[in-house]
Amino acid sequence: MIHWKRSVLGLTFVLVFALTYFVLGGDIATKVKHIEPIENRNSFDKLSRAFIDAVYSGDENMIENQLAKGTSYIKSPDGSSIIRFDDGKVLVEGYMATDKKLMSMRQKWHTTEDNGAYVSSMEVYVKGDSWPLTWNIYFIEENKEWKIYMIENGI
Repeated sequence: MIHWKRSVLGLTFVLVFALTYFVLGGDIATKVKHIEPIENRNSFDKLSRAFIDAVYSGDENMIENQLAKGTSYIKSPDGSSIIRFDDGKVLVEGYMATDKKLMSMRQKWHTTEDNGAYVSSMEVYVKGDSWPLTWNIYFIEENKEWKIYMIENGI
């Protein structure tokens, strides 16, 4: 009885695939949503890593060079810092635990927003925390350069 159910499930899958193939004109690869090239992911991963290294090392020149207009870097007396984005309509402050020691980081995911912004979600591992911090770093193109305009803290 179990083998019969597997056969029906397998046949259903094959039929759905075949119907999809013919409905889409036999060219599934060009009909599905465009997938961004891996080079974009790598480029934004490098920009994100450079920014994270800069905020943990205190390189304020590097930080300022990476920020878009309307975005500011604010360091508090305890060593932590925030990125503040304020365009007059939206105010977003992304907290960064820069008062702790950076251990490692990795890109978690990436996407392109409807407004053309690129988001690189980074996991930031700091000493003393058992879970990584998540920074969703938003980039926007200004004068043919990608600049960080916002950071959201993720879960």
